[in-house]
Amino acid sequence: MPDVTLSTPKARRGRPPARGVKPGWMLWRAMEVLRVFDQHRAAGEKHDQAIENTVKALRRSHARMAISSTEVKRVLRMMRPVGLPIEWAVRQTVLKDGRVEFGLYVRDRSPECRVHLQARQKGLQCHLT
Repeated sequence: MPDVTLSTPKARRGRPPARGVKPGWMLWRAMEVLRVFDQHRAAGEKHDQAIENTVKALRRSHARMAISSTEVKRVLRMMRPVGLPIEWAVRQTVLKDGRVEFGLYVRDRSPECRVHLQARQKGLQCHLT
């Protein structure tokens, strides 16, 4: 009898590649992290304290959400990379019927924009050339 071996292709080892696609709940979690983190920073907290309070607030409001300070830092690094003149931010809008709507938008954080914003808050005109 001849020696017959079946040659079947083996499956690749490890986790299959996602090819950059992430599930929708991850975007929602990132938006929540940005929203709560911005609230704490607007209240005057330092960066590290705002991260810790963001984790505590999200655990309180969303008990089943998997969140840690490392995950908050990861979201901030992904949505607000260092060195870029723009960043992602969350805008909260209260609709006429009382519902609250959240939207993701790009915010300018270049030095020129900060000068314009500070001048506008003081009621001044600012012309940079």
